[in-house]
Amino acid sequence: LTVHGQPVTFLCDSGACKTCVKDSVGLKSSNTPIFVKSANGQTSQEWMSHSTDICDPQTGKRLHAPVVISPSCPINLLGRDLIGKLGIAIFPTKGGMKAKNSTVLLFQSDEDDLQTLPVSLWSTGPTDVGLITIVEPVTITPKSQCRPRIKQYPLKPDAQEGIKPVVQDLLDAGIIRLCPDSPCNTPIFPVQKADGKNWRMIQDLRAVNAAVQTRAPNVPDPHTLLNSLDPESKFFTVIDLSNAFLSIPVHPDSQYWFAFTFEGKKYTYTRLPQGFADSPTIFTQAVMTCLESFTPQNGSQILVYVDDLLIASKSKAACKADSLQLLHHLASTGNKVSKSKLQTFVFTGPPGGETRRLGFHQGH
Repeated sequence: LTVHGQPVTFLCDSGACKTCVKDSVGLKSSNTPIFVKSANGQTSQEWMSHSTDICDPQTGKRLHAPVVISPSCPINLLGRDLIGKLGIAIFPTKGGMKAKNSTVLLFQSDEDDLQTLPVSLWSTGPTDVGLITIVEPVTITPKSQCRPRIKQYPLKPDAQEGIKPVVQDLLDAGIIRLCPDSPCNTPIFPVQKADGKNWRMIQDLRAVNAAVQTRAPNVPDPHTLLNSLDPESKFFTVIDLSNAFLSIPVHPDSQYWFAFTFEGKKYTYTRLPQGFADSPTIFTQAVMTCLESFTPQNGSQILVYVDDLLIASKSKAACKADSLQLLHHLASTGNKVSKSKLQTFVFTGPPGGETRRLGFHQGH
């Protein structure tokens, strides 16, 4: 790899939480100390570097991250923090453990092909949501006569101002509505995004989850799902269904369960909200219903894990054709897709079990 523009040889260490360099290679220490426990159990204080440029010349993948500057470390260690971000795999061979970049990007996707897709397929923002109409609106069955009513706690002025446009956008999009007569209320709390400018709104629905009858979960186990992959598949497309839960309508008679208060007004969701215990199960079933009428023309395999779809194919042509076919189908069934997260990969690593896991991991 190159670190701060300098070539650095690393030992991949899946047991290390942080990446360590024994020579500074021109890195500047930050004012952030970190206590490091070595393999022999000794603890020492080292220093984190400022965020620096790290690049894998083989794949061209580049990121910015801090590393631990540790002159006492006998060798440069590539820790879990960067192994995953760089898409590096560690797998056993007869000659020992090997590290390899398991995937390379094929197309991100060809813009000419994407032009054939409906513009309505692509989500343009957090309130540009789909509407899956082939499933019945969600109805909620209570356990008892109890209806949770938890008072909204005071919000800090900057947080309140931060989510004001969020609430308005949700209202304008019809995702929430005024609901002054709801017997329920659960608190919301604003969370500032990593950019330090925008905010998102989280609703604490634990009291609602405890008061309603939940469905039997049908979200597949990721390991079981990956084990079902055809080992001959080498080409993969990952499709991220955008604002997924919000594409499921809630029955008008059940919408009152999700009421919250903001600036003295009570609102509620008309769509399935994040934080509701049944949202992953309900959405997974909705996607499976959407796919019942879909058959890939080139024999690709489709795997579904909540709002992520994986297309696995034996050839690039099949992967591309079936991906476009599936995207057309998703548009026709009322789904929205994140264009920026649409990626297709070819796996170049060893055959067998490693192929299954690595292809999915890179896309996910």
